[in-house]
Amino acid sequence: MTAPPAKDHATTRPQDVLDTAIGTAKAGGRLDIVDRLSEARSLLRGPSVAVQVAGGAQQGRASMAA
Repeated sequence: MTAPPAKDHATTRPQDVLDTAIGTAKAGGRLDIVDRLSEARSLLRGPSVAVQVAGGAQQGRASMAA
């Protein structure tokens, strides 16, 4: 059993990917996986997380943060 492909991979949100995976796990009767994926999905509903990027000069910090 496979999920239908996303229409545009560039605009696929992590929430959408998890929702598809949760639906597939439910259909397959894998409630243990549904629980874990649902926990991950709930983390995306939480507040934004600030990430600090540190490093020396010319180490590519700007490309990591973009």
